[in-house]
Amino acid sequence: RALRVMRPLRAITRFPPLRFLVNLVLQCLPMLSNVAALMGLLFVLIGTVSVLSIKGMLRGQCYDIENGWAIEGLCTQVGGLAVCDPGSTCLLLANNPGRGLANFDSLGAAVVQVFQIMTLEGWAGIMYSVQDVYSEWVMFFFVIVVFAGPIFTIQLFLVVITSKFHGVKEQLKKDALESQQKIEEALEQAQKEEGGQPGGAGKKGLAHRLTGAMARLSPKTKELARVELLRVQSRSK
Repeated sequence: RALRVMRPLRAITRFPPLRFLVNLVLQCLPMLSNVAALMGLLFVLIGTVSVLSIKGMLRGQCYDIENGWAIEGLCTQVGGLAVCDPGSTCLLLANNPGRGLANFDSLGAAVVQVFQIMTLEGWAGIMYSVQDVYSEWVMFFFVIVVFAGPIFTIQLFLVVITSKFHGVKEQLKKDALESQQKIEEALEQAQKEEGGQPGGAGKKGLAHRLTGAMARLSPKTKELARVELLRVQSRSK
């Protein structure tokens, strides 16, 4: 029963423009897979750099030196913006922000954070936290990630689809021209033979020539030839 929800997809075959777009997307899949592989490599590369630079730093928290009480908020050990007050020290003993999910402690977690940054969803909060624990100049790293993701990589997907669309469109035009040329050749040949044949034999020969020409056409371009054949057959009756 769950497959019944896919029945409306059969309506795609009744709308040629929609069917063309679906076929176009399916033909783009091999090229889109290359772009997806490039994105995956980009995720791993940026994630590796993040792990080597920021691993464990988001767990920093200030602790009072006298009684050991934890002070709420992030802190830095390497020159970030969040510096502990006098009488307290920064230790990497707290949980990571975001219920422990926002961290760069492993490659998997770093890739998840890079993906979130590229979606532009909550990326500013991650950048501010990293600035607090690492350096304020890390903003340039986030700008590069944002440029490489939503701007550069997504544009690659659009370029692939657009290039394929123009290629398919040109191929359809080429097929239409070839079919028209074959029909004209069949008409010309049949008209030459029509002069030496009595009655409707020439017109029947013309229909026969068109039928033979249609057999050599691709399925995409037979419709034009079929219309011409019906017109000739109606004349031969």
